[in-house]
Amino acid sequence: MTVPPRAILYARVSTVLQEQPEMQLGELRRVAASRSWSVAGELVERASGADRKRPRLAEAMATIAAGRANILAAVSLDRITRSVGHLIELVDDLQSYRAELVCPRDGQLDTTTAQGRAFLVVRGVFAELERELARERAREFSRERAAQGLPIGRPKAIPPRALVLLAQWQPSSVQAAAAMLEGAGFPKFDRRTLGRALGKIPPQKSAG
Repeated sequence: MTVPPRAILYARVSTVLQEQPEMQLGELRRVAASRSWSVAGELVERASGADRKRPRLAEAMATIAAGRANILAAVSLDRITRSVGHLIELVDDLQSYRAELVCPRDGQLDTTTAQGRAFLVVRGVFAELERELARERAREFSRERAAQGLPIGRPKAIPPRALVLLAQWQPSSVQAAAAMLEGAGFPKFDRRTLGRALGKIPPQKSAG
Protein backbone atom coordinates (compact mmCIF):
# COMPACT_ATOMS: atom_id res chain seq x y z
CA MET A 1 0.00 0.00 0.00
CA THR A 2 1.45 3.35 -1.03
CA VAL A 3 1.62 5.93 1.76
CA PRO A 4 0.26 9.30 0.54
CA PRO A 5 2.85 12.11 0.62
CA ARG A 6 2.41 14.30 3.66
CA ALA A 7 4.92 17.11 4.05
CA ILE A 8 6.24 19.29 6.83
CA LEU A 9 7.20 22.65 5.34
CA TYR A 10 10.21 23.97 7.24
CA ALA A 11 11.55 27.53 6.96
CA ARG A 12 14.54 28.96 8.80
CA VAL A 13 15.09 32.70 9.01
CA SER A 14 17.98 34.61 10.51
CA THR A 15 17.33 36.57 13.69
CA VAL A 16 20.23 38.87 12.83
CA LEU A 17 19.05 39.78 9.34
CA GLN A 18 15.40 39.95 10.45
CA GLU A 19 14.29 37.87 7.48
CA GLN A 20 10.64 37.04 6.87
CA PRO A 21 9.64 33.38 6.37
CA GLU A 22 6.76 33.97 3.95
CA MET A 23 8.94 33.82 0.82
CA GLN A 24 10.27 30.38 1.79
CA LEU A 25 6.87 29.08 2.84
CA GLY A 26 5.20 30.38 -0.34
CA GLU A 27 7.77 28.58 -2.48
CA LEU A 28 7.27 25.35 -0.53
CA ARG A 29 3.48 25.59 -0.80
CA ARG A 30 3.78 25.83 -4.58
CA VAL A 31 6.06 22.77 -4.63
CA ALA A 32 3.58 20.87 -2.45
CA ALA A 33 0.69 21.76 -4.75
CA SER A 34 2.61 20.80 -7.89
CA ARG A 35 3.52 17.39 -6.43
CA SER A 36 0.10 16.69 -4.86
CA TRP A 37 1.38 16.64 -1.29
CA SER A 38 -0.88 17.23 1.64
CA VAL A 39 0.70 19.66 4.10
CA ALA A 40 0.94 18.22 7.61
CA GLY A 41 2.33 21.45 9.06
CA GLU A 42 4.36 24.60 8.54
CA LEU A 43 7.19 25.37 10.95
CA VAL A 44 9.34 28.49 11.16
CA GLU A 45 12.73 28.44 12.89
CA ARG A 46 14.31 31.72 13.93
CA ALA A 47 17.96 30.82 14.38
CA SER A 48 21.46 31.24 13.01
CA GLY A 49 22.60 28.76 10.37
CA ALA A 50 25.38 27.56 12.67
CA ASP A 51 23.05 26.97 15.61
CA ARG A 52 22.41 23.26 16.27
CA LYS A 53 19.56 24.05 18.68
CA ARG A 54 16.53 23.89 16.39
CA PRO A 55 13.29 23.33 18.36
CA ARG A 56 11.10 23.60 15.24
CA LEU A 57 13.30 21.13 13.32
CA ALA A 58 13.07 18.75 16.28
CA GLU A 59 9.30 19.18 16.17
CA ALA A 60 9.28 18.36 12.45
CA MET A 61 11.31 15.20 13.03
CA ALA A 62 9.00 14.18 15.90
CA THR A 63 6.00 14.56 13.58
CA ILE A 64 7.73 12.38 10.98
CA ALA A 65 8.75 9.82 13.61
CA ALA A 66 5.12 9.60 14.73
CA GLY A 67 4.07 8.77 11.16
CA ARG A 68 2.08 11.95 10.64
CA ALA A 69 4.35 13.08 7.76
CA ASN A 70 6.85 11.43 5.44
CA ILE A 71 8.49 14.42 3.74
CA LEU A 72 10.65 17.17 5.21
CA ALA A 73 10.72 20.10 2.78
CA ALA A 74 12.93 23.20 2.94
CA VAL A 75 13.76 25.58 0.12
CA SER A 76 17.47 24.70 0.33
CA LEU A 77 19.78 22.48 2.34
CA ASP A 78 21.44 25.39 4.16
CA ARG A 79 18.06 26.26 5.69
CA ILE A 80 18.24 22.94 7.53
CA THR A 81 21.90 22.46 8.43
CA ARG A 82 25.44 23.62 7.66
CA SER A 83 27.15 20.74 9.45
CA VAL A 84 28.11 17.51 7.71
CA GLY A 85 27.71 15.56 10.94
CA HIS A 86 24.24 16.97 11.52
CA LEU A 87 23.30 16.30 7.90
CA ILE A 88 24.32 12.65 8.14
CA GLU A 89 22.34 12.22 11.38
CA LEU A 90 19.31 13.83 9.80
CA VAL A 91 19.46 11.68 6.66
CA ASP A 92 19.89 8.52 8.75
CA ASP A 93 16.87 9.43 10.88
CA LEU A 94 14.73 10.17 7.82
CA GLN A 95 15.75 6.84 6.30
CA SER A 96 14.75 4.99 9.47
CA TYR A 97 11.30 6.67 9.30
CA ARG A 98 11.00 5.90 5.55
CA ALA A 99 10.80 9.63 4.88
CA GLU A 100 12.48 11.88 2.35
CA LEU A 101 14.11 15.28 2.24
CA VAL A 102 13.20 17.70 -0.55
CA CYS A 103 15.05 20.97 -1.21
CA PRO A 104 13.74 22.46 -4.49
CA ARG A 105 16.49 25.08 -4.89
CA ASP A 106 19.09 22.30 -4.75
CA GLY A 107 17.26 20.13 -7.27
CA GLN A 108 14.65 17.50 -6.59
CA LEU A 109 16.50 15.76 -3.77
CA ASP A 110 15.07 12.40 -2.78
CA THR A 111 16.93 10.79 0.09
CA THR A 112 15.21 7.46 -0.42
CA THR A 113 17.60 6.91 -3.36
CA ALA A 114 21.32 6.18 -3.04
CA GLN A 115 22.10 8.96 -5.54
CA GLY A 116 20.10 11.51 -3.55
CA ARG A 117 21.79 10.57 -0.28
CA ALA A 118 25.25 10.69 -1.85
CA PHE A 119 24.59 14.09 -3.39
CA LEU A 120 23.49 15.55 -0.06
CA VAL A 121 26.51 14.26 1.84
CA VAL A 122 29.05 15.28 -0.83
CA ARG A 123 27.48 18.73 -1.11
CA GLY A 124 27.68 19.11 2.66
CA VAL A 125 31.31 17.98 2.72
CA PHE A 126 32.33 20.63 0.21
CA ALA A 127 30.38 23.34 2.04
CA GLU A 128 32.12 22.49 5.32
CA LEU A 129 35.51 22.31 3.56
CA GLU A 130 34.93 25.82 2.20
CA ARG A 131 34.17 27.13 5.71
CA GLU A 132 37.25 25.39 7.15
CA LEU A 133 39.46 26.98 4.48
CA ALA A 134 38.04 30.39 5.39
CA ARG A 135 38.81 29.74 9.08
CA GLU A 136 42.35 28.63 8.19
CA ARG A 137 42.90 31.85 6.18
CA ALA A 138 41.80 33.85 9.22
CA ARG A 139 44.15 31.89 11.50
CA GLU A 140 47.06 32.38 9.06
CA PHE A 141 46.37 36.13 8.97
CA SER A 142 46.45 36.22 12.79
CA ARG A 143 49.72 34.27 12.88
CA GLU A 144 51.33 36.68 10.40
CA ARG A 145 50.27 39.71 12.46
CA ALA A 146 51.55 38.10 15.65
CA ALA A 147 54.92 37.34 13.98
CA GLN A 148 55.17 41.01 13.01
CA GLY A 149 54.33 42.14 16.52
CA LEU A 150 51.02 43.61 15.39
CA PRO A 151 47.84 43.40 17.45
CA ILE A 152 45.31 40.70 16.61
CA GLY A 153 41.67 41.66 16.50
CA ARG A 154 40.23 44.99 17.46
CA PRO A 155 41.93 46.93 20.27
CA LYS A 156 40.30 46.54 23.70
CA ALA A 157 41.05 50.10 24.82
CA ILE A 158 41.23 53.54 23.23
CA PRO A 159 44.78 54.96 23.48
CA PRO A 160 45.19 58.33 25.25
CA ARG A 161 46.14 60.18 22.05
CA ALA A 162 42.90 59.06 20.41
CA LEU A 163 40.92 60.20 23.46
CA VAL A 164 42.51 63.63 23.23
CA LEU A 165 41.51 63.89 19.58
CA LEU A 166 37.95 62.78 20.32
CA ALA A 167 37.69 65.43 23.03
CA GLN A 168 38.75 68.04 20.48
CA TRP A 169 36.52 66.77 17.67
CA GLN A 170 33.41 66.12 19.79
CA PRO A 171 31.90 63.64 17.26
CA SER A 172 28.11 63.38 17.27
CA SER A 173 27.97 59.56 17.15
CA VAL A 174 30.01 56.36 17.49
CA GLN A 175 29.98 56.01 13.70
CA ALA A 176 31.38 59.52 13.28
CA ALA A 177 34.06 58.87 15.92
CA ALA A 178 35.10 55.63 14.22
CA ALA A 179 35.38 57.36 10.84
CA MET A 180 37.42 60.22 12.30
CA LEU A 181 39.86 57.91 14.07
CA GLU A 182 40.28 55.65 11.04
CA GLY A 183 40.94 58.77 8.95
CA ALA A 184 43.66 59.74 11.44
CA GLY A 185 45.37 56.37 11.00
CA PHE A 186 44.03 54.50 14.03
CA PRO A 187 42.84 50.90 13.70
CA LYS A 188 39.17 49.96 13.94
CA PHE A 189 37.91 49.90 17.51
CA ASP A 190 35.10 47.80 18.90
CA ARG A 191 31.95 49.93 18.76
CA ARG A 192 31.05 49.27 22.40
CA THR A 193 34.53 50.24 23.55
CA LEU A 194 34.33 53.39 21.47
CA GLY A 195 30.87 54.19 22.80
CA ARG A 196 32.04 53.88 26.40
CA ALA A 197 34.99 56.17 25.66
CA LEU A 198 32.72 58.82 24.14
CA GLY A 199 30.49 58.70 27.19
CA LYS A 200 33.44 59.71 29.39
CA ILE A 201 34.49 62.71 27.27
CA PRO A 202 33.13 65.97 28.71
CA PRO A 203 31.50 68.33 26.20
CA GLN A 204 33.46 71.43 25.26
CA LYS A 205 32.35 74.60 26.95
CA SER A 206 31.14 77.24 24.58
CA ALA A 207 33.18 80.44 24.43
CA GLY A 208 31.83 83.44 26.29
